[in-house]
Amino acid sequence: NSVSQGSRYYIITDENNVYICIRQGKDSNGNSVTSTVQPTSTSPSTLTELADGYVWKYLYTISAADATRFLTASFMPVQLIDSAAPADAYYAQYLVQQAATTGQIIGYRVTNAGSGFTGSPTITITGNGVGAHARAVVTSSNTIGTIEVDESAGGFPFGNSYDYANITISGGGGAGATAVPVFAPPLGVGGDPTRDLRARAVNFNVVADGNEEGVFVTGNDFRQIALLKNPLQYDSTAAFTGNTGLALKQMRLSAADTFQADQVVTGGTSAAQAYIDFYDDSTTIWYHQTEETGFTPFTDGEVVTTSTATANRTADSATIAPQFEPHSGELLYIDNRNLSVTRSQDQTEDVKIIIQL
Repeated sequence: NSVSQGSRYYIITDENNVYICIRQGKDSNGNSVTSTVQPTSTSPSTLTELADGYVWKYLYTISAADATRFLTASFMPVQLIDSAAPADAYYAQYLVQQAATTGQIIGYRVTNAGSGFTGSPTITITGNGVGAHARAVVTSSNTIGTIEVDESAGGFPFGNSYDYANITISGGGGAGATAVPVFAPPLGVGGDPTRDLRARAVNFNVVADGNEEGVFVTGNDFRQIALLKNPLQYDSTAAFTGNTGLALKQMRLSAADTFQADQVVTGGTSAAQAYIDFYDDSTTIWYHQTEETGFTPFTDGEVVTTSTATANRTADSATIAPQFEPHSGELLYIDNRNLSVTRSQDQTEDVKIIIQL
């Protein structure tokens, strides 16, 4: 999964640590202030108020491998860890998940600031859970500016097991203030970071190295990158399971000749035509057909020609099947690039596809 980095209630630091904001720093009148202190703690449960008044909850650290594959300027990877050992890259996240508690109250929204408060009122939380505590911050105009998860003894008691709760504000010399609780996701803060960060995208990544042992086309240009779901083996209902595959048909000739990519090859008997995608040692041609060339199949033993061929060559094997069925699978994504790109033998491409749900 991936999550947009444009949201403001969580951050990623220069160490690739991801934190969610538990409490925003505010001035004496309850106005939000800018965060100026970077959190560094990776404790699975302990929260600390920083010098700027912000409180952050550590969720996980993006591994170096996942940062290379999935981290972009707009998206960062997030996942739920089922199990982990101490040596695993995401063991710290696993500890956070295990420390999470269900039914937490992680904040309070003031619905009426009230008036006349000369001292700190008492915040009473009544519900079917236990352990939640909060304190009110009174502004210079004697209203309730904010209610924070806090208690006089210190700490940040979210409580646990709450399905519902009622907030009562009393004392402090004022009246009329009301507030409602803000509940954490079902597993508690950190229990499932995909829920905490509201992940709504899936990130796919592939790194193509050269011609991938002769499978990928080099020396020709392309304009499309696509994502297929469940392609099939050629002329079969069985799923294609290879790491790489070529959807082009092949033609093996009786002798070498001079060919060029993008030329049209023509069969002397069948009158079939196709575009040459690339060739190997000038005896094997990989090709594809379109509406322009038609889809007439070539015939074994016929003579094939191109505009640059120095002699007529016989197609010993005119239709060698591709490695997977080119018209199978569900097309999830396609990118028609503005400019064509030519791949070389020693080129490495890092392709990231993000689908927002």
